[in-house]
Amino acid sequence: MVVAAIVAGCSGNDNGNHGTPDSGNPTPSGLTLHYHRALADYSGWNVAVSSGANESSASSSSTDGFGAVYQLTVKSGATQLSFTLVNGSSTDAAGTVSVDVSGTIREAWVFSGFSTAITQKPSAIPGADQVAVYYIRPDASYSGWALHTWGDVVTETQWTAPLQPVGTDPAPLGEAFLINVKPGAAHVNIIVHKGDTKDPGPDMGWDLAALGDIVFVTSGSANVTARPLAAGEVST
Repeated sequence: MVVAAIVAGCSGNDNGNHGTPDSGNPTPSGLTLHYHRALADYSGWNVAVSSGANESSASSSSTDGFGAVYQLTVKSGATQLSFTLVNGSSTDAAGTVSVDVSGTIREAWVFSGFSTAITQKPSAIPGADQVAVYYIRPDASYSGWALHTWGDVVTETQWTAPLQPVGTDPAPLGEAFLINVKPGAAHVNIIVHKGDTKDPGPDMGWDLAALGDIVFVTSGSANVTARPLAAGEVST
């Protein structure tokens, strides 16, 4: 059993987004919200705003590699924009999500079932015939850790030449990998390792029909999930 000892959200690295806007470059009022669902079932899902936006609701304007895209207008003077994602009488398990709009943040990424909005663009957003894997370590020590991949992938890695990360994001995302998969891919297998040291050890994998094209692995756990783990959340 592993407990995620991480700080949820990306506030540890604000990438300059929390500063006071430069008076010579006014912060735009438009906010772009990206919403990811593992099964990509976006039909009918809307944003229901509780505070901080001119709109009371918004429907998806388009989709991208992450998921559905929504456009909102930050209300003048607002410091927090809060919302839920709803589909008729159903509400996403993420509950109420809030974005700090007191500074220059005008874009956020939300995973279904995860209550913290990500305010720095994730490093791994899958394109066509790709999947993304995020590997989170509580100690944030990622040097040397990489992926062994096989299954419905375009190129199976050699143990001595593992797949390298495309970037490393603040918690709750972690080290980010993009894997090229075969058209119609159904299952991908992975091992996280550093040389001959595996984390945690057993072979891991997932069915894309169940968990989708963005998944998460927490150090010490063989459990692959469709969303990040919240701080203190248990992974078995």
